Amino acid sequence: MPAKAWKRSSVVEEKRLTDDRKSLIERYQIDAAEAQARAQRAAEEQALQAEEDAKRAAAEEEARRAADDAQRAAEERAMRAAAEEQARRAAEEAQRAAEEQARRAAAEAKRAAEEQARRAAEEAKRAAKEQAKRDAEAKRAAERQAKRNAEEAKRAAKEQANRDAEAKRAVEQQAKRDAEEAKRAAKEQAVRAATEQARRAAEVQAERGAEEARSAA
Repeated sequence: MPAKAWKRSSVVEEKRLTDDRKSLIERYQIDAAEAQARAQRAAEEQALQAEEDAKRAAAEEEARRAADDAQRAAEERAMRAAAEEQARRAAEEAQRAAEEQARRAAAEAKRAAEEQARRAAEEAKRAAKEQAKRDAEAKRAAERQAKRNAEEAKRAAKEQANRDAEAKRAVEQQAKRDAEEAKRAAKEQAVRAATEQARRAAEVQAERGAEEARSAA
């Protein structure tokens, strides 16, 4: 009986421990789920806060850009007004300057035309004088050239006559050399023919002597 009671108490104790462990695990799981839910809510709140911060920053940036644009537009309007005033003043100054420049240009053109006419007259007079001088020099040069041409033609004719005489002598000397060469060649040919004839006669004689020697043997 005591053994059975001990076994029952052991089983009860083991079951109680198992239930405690289950309860502890469930509590841990509940705590983990709650922690995950809290973390998710915190993340969502942080994302919402970040989105709101981004919207505020975008709105502030947009406001700053609008202020900058307004300032730039005001500055541009002021600059355009100043530029228009400057352009008006510049146009008036340019008109006055153009009128003064036209007056000065007309006076300068008149003076330049008078000076040009005077210089042209002097230049024409000087050119006519120089042309007359060049014509006289050209006439003298033509006379000198004609004289040189006559002398050159006379010298060329004399040189041609000398060349013709030299050519005639060269032809005569060549003919003489050709005749001497032909004579020498004919003599050499005769000598070669006589030599060849003597050689053939000697060969014939030698063949006859050999034939007679064979016949005698």
